[in-house]
Amino acid sequence: MGFSIQSLPTTLRDAIEVTRKLGIRFLWVDSICIIQNDEDDKAREIENMGSIYKNATITIWAAAAAAADEGFLSKRLPPDSCTLPFLLPDRTFSNISLAAQIWHRPRHPIDSRAWTLQEFLLSPRVLSYGQVELVWHCQSQRYRQISKSQFTYLGGGLRLPPEVFNGKKLRLPSIKKQQRELWPQIVYNYSTRQLTERKDKLPAITGIANELMSIWKDEHIAGMWKRCLIQHLGWKRSPGFEGFVSQKFGGAPSWSWASMDCPIETRIVYYPDAELIGCEAPPDMPNACREESATAVLSLRVKLLKFQDEHDGRHHFTYPDLNSPRTFGDNVYFFLLGRSKQKMSMALVVSRVGNQLFKRTGMIEHCERHEWSCCERQIIHLL
Repeated sequence: MGFSIQSLPTTLRDAIEVTRKLGIRFLWVDSICIIQNDEDDKAREIENMGSIYKNATITIWAAAAAAADEGFLSKRLPPDSCTLPFLLPDRTFSNISLAAQIWHRPRHPIDSRAWTLQEFLLSPRVLSYGQVELVWHCQSQRYRQISKSQFTYLGGGLRLPPEVFNGKKLRLPSIKKQQRELWPQIVYNYSTRQLTERKDKLPAITGIANELMSIWKDEHIAGMWKRCLIQHLGWKRSPGFEGFVSQKFGGAPSWSWASMDCPIETRIVYYPDAELIGCEAPPDMPNACREESATAVLSLRVKLLKFQDEHDGRHHFTYPDLNSPRTFGDNVYFFLLGRSKQKMSMALVVSRVGNQLFKRTGMIEHCERHEWSCCERQIIHLL
C-alpha cells in the first residue's frame, strides 16, 4: 500500500528530492508518520520525538516555507549588486559583481511555530533552506554557508548541552547551573511562538524535556524542573508584549509559565527563601480544585503577608499575570521567593481560594519589607 509522490504537497516533494540526492534511503515526515486523527498514536509519537530527531542523520529545514504547498527549492533572488567590467591578465574584459556585506538576523516562518523549536534543537545536523540562501547547522557551528556568501549572520542561536548528544555524564554543580541558566532561555524562545491547538502547550516541548531529563536526572513538572523550581517561579510577561491576556490556560497550574499565552521572561531567584516541600495534591483538597490543578500542586514553606495596595510605594515593580483589574483585589497575599542576582527581593502575588490554598496572580520585584524579618513561615499549597 502506498501513494503517489505527486499527490504530496510541494514541500514534501522537495524533501524527497533532497533526500534522494543526499543518498539517504529513508525520510521521516511527521504529518505522514504520525496518524493525525489518532490521539493515542500522537501521544506515543510525541514521547518519541526527542529520540527521532536526535538520532536522525540530518534534518531538512524548510525554513522559508510558510505552508506545506509552498516548497523550498525555488530560486532565491540575489541581493542588490552592481556589475563592472574587469580587465583580465590576457588583456580581455570580463565582468565582476560587487555587493555590500549584509548583516542578517533571519526570522523565518518556521521560527514562529512552537512545535519546530524542539525539532531544531534536538537535531544534531540541520540543512536549512532559508529565504536568502542554504546554510548548515550542527553542534559546533551555526549559520555555516554552503557556498560563498555576502551575508554575515547575527547571533549564535539557542543550543542544547552537548551531553544530550555525546552521552557524557554531568556533575551535579554543572547540572544545576545548566538548569538555572538554560531553561529560562528555552522558555522565552518557546513562549514567543504560536500553537494551533492550545492543548499542545506542554506536549510541544516534551521532546526537549525528555532529553534534558536524561542528563539532568530531574523531574519535569508542568514546564518546570523540580530541582530549581523555586528559582524559576519568578517568571513574568515579557515587557515588550503588547497583547491582552485575560485568562490563564486550564491545562497548566497557575504557578507555571505554561498557563500563559504570551512571551515569558524569567527573573531567576539566585538566593531562594521559599522552600519546596512537595508537588502533589494534599488529601484534604476540595475535588473541584483537585481536578483543575491536575494534582500539580506545590506545597511550600513561605513567609506570607497580606497584600495591601500595589501603589503604596513599597512594591517598586509589580507584574500582574493578567490584564485584569481584579488581579489585586480582596483576599490577596504575597510571599517571599528570595533574591535575584543583584540581591533584589522577589515575591509572588497569590489569591486565596481555600484553606491554605492559593493561586498565583502576579510577581513583585524589589519588595523590601521589614515584616519579612519577623514573619513566621507557614505551609501553603499553590494551585
